[in-house]
Amino acid sequence: MGYRVDMPRSRSRSRANAAVVVFTHRPDVSPWERVGLDQCAAVLGRHDLHLVCPRGMPTDAYEALLPGLRIVHVPPRRMAGYLAYSDLKTSSMLFRHFGERYRFTLCHEPDVFVFRDDLDEWCERGYHYVGAPFWKPSPEPGGEPFMPGGGNSGFSLRDNDAHVRVNRTLRLLERPTSFRRAPAGSSLATRLRDVPLVTLKALGIGNSTNEWLRNPYLRWRGNTYYEDVFWSQMVPLVLPWFRVADPLTSLEFSFELEVERCFELAGGRLPFGCHGWYRFALDVWRPHIEALGHELPDHVEFPPHGSESG
Repeated sequence: MGYRVDMPRSRSRSRANAAVVVFTHRPDVSPWERVGLDQCAAVLGRHDLHLVCPRGMPTDAYEALLPGLRIVHVPPRRMAGYLAYSDLKTSSMLFRHFGERYRFTLCHEPDVFVFRDDLDEWCERGYHYVGAPFWKPSPEPGGEPFMPGGGNSGFSLRDNDAHVRVNRTLRLLERPTSFRRAPAGSSLATRLRDVPLVTLKALGIGNSTNEWLRNPYLRWRGNTYYEDVFWSQMVPLVLPWFRVADPLTSLEFSFELEVERCFELAGGRLPFGCHGWYRFALDVWRPHIEALGHELPDHVEFPPHGSESG
């Protein structure tokens, strides 16, 4: 059985490389997801495995598949739909929590399949965010799709300290009026928390007069439907020190869309893992997964994707 994890109050002196974190809002595991989670346990089981889920959700099905699973409960509203889930993964809450004990968080949604354990290697490659490359259709009629940069979130590696630093830095770019007032009845410490920042910003210290620099965060942090677009495309525009793996490097890490083209560009080599394998390219992935001893389901309805209801 797994065990529940309370938020630690102090950083561990010696942090492990990475936590493998499965995100879900559903207590049931589909036959397709079972294949990927079985593989997760077999390949990544030497790392600490965590499940992030709504408070009160039964976790027995996941604990049966992932030995030693650690459970991290979040308020149900944090996973009440994709926008809420996206907001959760653009806040610093998760990254502060996992950063207490781990340098990196490997986000592993249930529709991920990993082929080998390259996790420690990727932790040493110097990136703050890595995910399967995005693909966009060509702007030219009949043209080939292309990789615009950035990376998919479903199977992604995040540098915890860098993600917390981004949130702290971008917070300084907000206007003073954007800070929330402390709720009635809050402690004195809570009510005074934002006074230094608001005071500095009211004096013009820490404010950017460059609207291009400030506005992307203000627009996208609160409104983007896709948190991976925020992290892998918008943040590097505002904070160039935030290192996102380039598309060709990302192909070594994961595929999601345009899988046959990904294989071609990768020289036929399997990536570390893949996301959405039974949704987007089952016929391509089937022989690779069955070769590892997995028996894939036949004529089974796919589960809802990501944080969709269902």
